[in-house]
Amino acid sequence: ARFRQRKISVKQSLQIIPQSEIADIDDEAQQRDVQPLETGVEKHEEEEVHLQQVINASQAAALGGKVENVYIPTRGCTKIPIEEYNKLYPDRFVEPASYIRFSSTVEDTSGVPYCMDEIDEEYYTKTFTSDPVCTRDVFEEIMYAFECLIDVKQPYLHLNPNEILPFESLRDEFGYDDDDEPLINDNHTFPYQITFGHIPASALLKLAEQIYTHWRARRIERNGKPITPSLRFEDVNDKDDSDPYVCFRRREVRQVRKTRRADAQASERLRRLRAEMEMAKNLVELVLKREQLRKESLIVELDVFQQRCRVKEVKRKLGIKGDDEDLVNHKKKKVV
Repeated sequence: ARFRQRKISVKQSLQIIPQSEIADIDDEAQQRDVQPLETGVEKHEEEEVHLQQVINASQAAALGGKVENVYIPTRGCTKIPIEEYNKLYPDRFVEPASYIRFSSTVEDTSGVPYCMDEIDEEYYTKTFTSDPVCTRDVFEEIMYAFECLIDVKQPYLHLNPNEILPFESLRDEFGYDDDDEPLINDNHTFPYQITFGHIPASALLKLAEQIYTHWRARRIERNGKPITPSLRFEDVNDKDDSDPYVCFRRREVRQVRKTRRADAQASERLRRLRAEMEMAKNLVELVLKREQLRKESLIVELDVFQQRCRVKEVKRKLGIKGDDEDLVNHKKKKVV
C-alpha cells in the first residue's frame, strides 16, 4: 500500500530504535519508506506483465535486494533494406486519364449562372419540347442575355416595371459578326461567353422574340427586379432597418454631440489649468528673486566683515582702546 508522508511535528513523539534492533523491523514497515514509482501510463495499463516486472525490480534495487535484468520489450526500428521495402510495398501507380487537361475556370465550363426554375421548366416543356434547336442551355443563355441587357440599359426598372424596353430595342444585340460570333459578347455586359449553341442568326432572333414574352412577364411579376434572387442590399430610401435579409449594411459613425454644459466644463478646466500654470510661474520667479537677494546679502556681509578686520588693525596701530561693540553683529529687534 502507498504511504503518504507527513511532516514531522514537535508535538508528536517519535520512536527511537537502537541500531541492534533495526534488523528486526518488519518488512512491511520497510515497504512504507519506498517511494511509489510514477509509471506514466493509465491505471488499467499498470497491470501489464513486463511493466510490473520492471517496477518490482526497481523496488528491489531500492531495498538493496538482488535485481534481475528485466526490460520492457519494444519493436525494433532498424532500417529496412530497399529490396525488402519494394517487396512489401510494390510500385503499382498508374497515371489516371482524368487529370486536368485545361486551365478554364468552372464558371466558363458550367455555362451561364442563370438556372431554369419550375416556371421556366413548365414553359419550356409546353413550347420547345419538339424544337431540337432550342435546348435548355440555349434557353438559359437567352434568358441570361435579357437579364444582363436590361440591367445595363434600365438599371432603375424596379421604380416603374411597366416601362420595360420592347424587343425591338434589344434585337440588334442578338446579331452576328463576320466571325460568326454573337455581337452581345462585345458589350462587356457580363463576364461569361455566350455562344447560343452556334445556331443561325434568323433562328436565334425567332427564339429570342418568342422567349422575350415569357421573360417580360416574369420580370414584371418580380416588380422589375432580377428573376434570379440576389443579395439584398441596404436601400437608402427604406426607413425600416429591421429587415434580417439585408446584408452589408453601412456603418454610420455618429459624432459625439457637444452640449453647452460640456463646453462650459471644458472651458472651466482650461481656465483652471491656466491659473495653476501662472501661479506656478509666479512661485518660480519669487524663488529666483529670493535666492538672488540671499546671494547679495552674503556678499554684503562678507564685505562688512573684511572692513571690520581692517578697522581692528587700524585701532591696534593707533593704540585706540575701547569696546568692540561696533565689530559685532547685534541682533535686530523685531518690528511689531
